[in-house]
Amino acid sequence: MKRLIVAIFLAVFCISLNAQDNAAKPKNGYELFLDGRYQDSLAALESERQAHPERMDIYVISGWCYRELKDYASMERVSKEGIRIQPTDHRALRNLATALYWQAKYSEAVESFDSYLKYKNEPKKDNFYLQAYWQMGVCYYNMKQWLKSDICFSLFNLTFSR
Repeated sequence: MKRLIVAIFLAVFCISLNAQDNAAKPKNGYELFLDGRYQDSLAALESERQAHPERMDIYVISGWCYRELKDYASMERVSKEGIRIQPTDHRALRNLATALYWQAKYSEAVESFDSYLKYKNEPKKDNFYLQAYWQMGVCYYNMKQWLKSDICFSLFNLTFSR
C-alpha cells in the first residue's frame, strides 16, 4: 500500500513538473499562429528568421499570418523572400499566388498559380489544388482571356465532380 501511495505521489509530482516546464516555455511562431495571435506570431517568426534565415517554414507561416491580417503586400514580400531561398516550395508559391490574386495582379498571379501546380507533388492531398484552378480562371476572366478562363473553370469542375 505504501508503495502505491509513493508511486502515485511520484507520478503527480512528475506531471506537475512537466506542466510547469511547458508553461514557462515561450510559444514559437507556429503555435502563436494556431492560437490566432498573428502579430505575436510575426514577431516570434522574425526572431526565428534572424537565427535561421534558411528555414522555409518561417516564410510560409509569416505568409499565412499576413493572409489572416489581409496584408497582401507583406504576404507577397515575405513569399518572394522565401522563394529566393527555395524556388520550388509549393507552399510559398501558393502564398505568393494568393497575395497577387487578392491585389488584382492577375498576370503575375497566373504565373505563380502555374508554378504552384507544376511543383505540387500530391495534388489529391491538397484542398487548395482545386481553388488554384478556380482562381486562375478568375484571373484569366479579368484579363479577358476567355478561352483560358473557360479551360481553368472546366478543370475545376471536372476535378471537383470526381
